Amino acid sequence: MDFPEIENFTPIMQKYFHQLEKNLERRNIRSDVRKSFIKGQIGMIEAVEGYISKIGKENIKNELGIGPYEAFFKQDPEFMRRVNLFIIDTTPLPLPDNVHTEIIYIDKVPARWIVVPEAKTNNDHVLLHLHGGAYIGGSIRFPGNLIIPYRVANASNIPVLMLNYGLAPKRPFPIGLNDAVNAYKWLLSKGYKTENVIIWGESAGGGLTMATILKLRELKIPLPKAAVLLSPWVDLAFKGSTYDSRKDKDSVLTKEGLSLSAEMYLNGTDPFDPYVSPLYADLAGLPPLYVEVGDWEVFLDEDTQLAEKASKAGVDVIFNIYPEMPHVHQGGDLAIPEVQQSINQIAQFIRKQFKLTDN
Repeated sequence: MDFPEIENFTPIMQKYFHQLEKNLERRNIRSDVRKSFIKGQIGMIEAVEGYISKIGKENIKNELGIGPYEAFFKQDPEFMRRVNLFIIDTTPLPLPDNVHTEIIYIDKVPARWIVVPEAKTNNDHVLLHLHGGAYIGGSIRFPGNLIIPYRVANASNIPVLMLNYGLAPKRPFPIGLNDAVNAYKWLLSKGYKTENVIIWGESAGGGLTMATILKLRELKIPLPKAAVLLSPWVDLAFKGSTYDSRKDKDSVLTKEGLSLSAEMYLNGTDPFDPYVSPLYADLAGLPPLYVEVGDWEVFLDEDTQLAEKASKAGVDVIFNIYPEMPHVHQGGDLAIPEVQQSINQIAQFIRKQFKLTDN
C-alpha cells in the first residue's frame, strides 16, 4: 500500500510504521480492513509527532521521566492522555455543519448532544451513549469517539446523548457506573419515558451499558426500552478462549494491554463482580439486546457467551458476528461494506424498538 504521509515522519516513526505494516501483513488481515486500520494509525502518529514538535522532546522527558517515542511505543497512559488532549485541541469534530451538538452537565458530569436535522421529529426519544476506551480513555470531546455516535444518530434519526463518565485511574469503579445510572435517572427527570430510551455503547462502553442496566434493575428503576452492545467488554476475568485463538487476528486489542486497564479500573474489585463483568450476572428480566462482534476479536468468545446466556434467561437477543471484522468495526472506513451494513442494522433495531416507521 502507498501512504505518502509517512515521508513526513521522523526516521524512528517511519521504522515503526513499516514494522506495523509487516505485522499486519503477517496476520493476513483483509486488505480494506488493513488499510482502514493503517489510516487510523497514521493519524495517531501525526498527532504524536505534532505534540512532540510543540512541547519538545527534552521537555517531555523531563516532565514524564521517559522519552516521548519510548512513551508512545509503550503506550504510557500519561503520555497518551496528553497526546489525546492535543488531538482534541487541534482536530475538528467529525460532524457536518448541519448537525447540532452541545455540551451540557449532568451533576457536574459532561455530556454531549448529537442531533441530526431529521431527528427533530423524534426529540422525545434518546440514545444514551457510553463510549469505549478500556475504562481509562475516551471522551465526548475526542473526535474519534464521535464517529460511531454520529453515524448511528444519522442512520436512526434519533438524538444521541454521549456521557463523559468517570475513567480510571483517577475515577475507578464504581464511579463510571454511578455516572451512567445518574444520567439515565436525569433523562427520566426531564420527562423522557423509559420506552423512549435506549442505552448503548461500544467496547468498555458496551460492558458499562450492561452493568448500568443491571444496576437499574437492582435499584428497581424502570429499565430502558433496549440496549445495543457493540463488541462489549463483559469479562474482566479474561476467561474467554478467543484471547488466545484471536490474538494473531485482533489488530486493536491485546490481553496484556487490557489487563493493565482492568487493574486500574477494578481498583481491587473482584473481576467476577457482575457490575464489572456482566457475563457473570443473572440476566433474567433484561430488555431486548442487540449485540455485535467481529469474528477477529479477542472479545468474540465472551460476547458469544453473553448472547447465549441472555437468550437462555428469556431475554430477546439479536446477535451478529461479522466475519473478518476487527474490534468496533462500526467506526472504520465506510469503504468497507460491513461498516455501513452494521450501522444500518443497528439503526433498524433502534427504530423497531421505538416503533418508528421509516420514511
